[in-house]
Amino acid sequence: MIRAVLEAEGEADALPFVGALAGSEGGRDGTDRLAQRAAETLRQILGNNLDAVQYYAQPTPNEAFSLLRSRTEDAGVFILLEGDLGSYHTAIPVDVFRGFAIADDVAPFVVINDQDSTPAWSFTLLHELVHLLLGQTGISGANPGSGVEEFCNNVAAEWLLPAGELNQIEIDLNQDIAEQQKRIGKFARRRNLSHTMVAYRLFRSGRIDQKNFNRLRADFSDWWNRERDRRRERARESEGGPNYYVVCRHRVGEALLWFTGRMMRSGALSTTKAAKILGVKPRQVGELLRPAKAL
Repeated sequence: MIRAVLEAEGEADALPFVGALAGSEGGRDGTDRLAQRAAETLRQILGNNLDAVQYYAQPTPNEAFSLLRSRTEDAGVFILLEGDLGSYHTAIPVDVFRGFAIADDVAPFVVINDQDSTPAWSFTLLHELVHLLLGQTGISGANPGSGVEEFCNNVAAEWLLPAGELNQIEIDLNQDIAEQQKRIGKFARRRNLSHTMVAYRLFRSGRIDQKNFNRLRADFSDWWNRERDRRRERARESEGGPNYYVVCRHRVGEALLWFTGRMMRSGALSTTKAAKILGVKPRQVGELLRPAKAL
């Protein structure tokens, strides 16, 4: 729908980074060169002045994600947070999908499963951006062992946790699993990083073995599921809660809100079509598009 509106308005300009790495050479050397090109293109999309150190400096994982999200939206990508079919009763597990990319060169989308931990959103966003660079539409998470998924994981993990930072973790193969969990957790929390992503980088670098990585990944997942369930229970027991429109705006993202509002003002979008784009009822569109400070 967004592409059709942009074409009708004469604004359907292709984004050069979508599919920029499509059809690149394979092989070990080719993969290394492709990873370097992907990392460089990511820096161009996010801005050369944004790096992992600036990401780490954000006060919370949510603010760190918001920084990456705003830079990516500025580049022309729409980013949605969607992890259920309307309520927590219909939540979609992250082992079904962590995210997916729609590699349209005019209206590219990244959808992130917000059932995952907040630090993991940033990793998924970068992972899906690499899919856009490869020009590939598809779901991530269901087949993590594939070559493409591993490539996207490696590029995203390298941006978030460069080798120089990784070397600061005092961890080795001789430590027991509890000590590894403790050190990874402390390191990850200070940098707004996913615990599992840090463990993945350690595994890829040979600092922990496959057996411990699998155990750490399962333990971190179990911990997050318990924490998420506790938060839901507290939210149900407390009075009030977040404003519906504030939550909806956060899930939809500023880029999609701005686009929809602009096209409605120009007459290119009806309220009914705007509601379909935003995933709300037509009577809710006006309130949703109000400035955040007025909600």
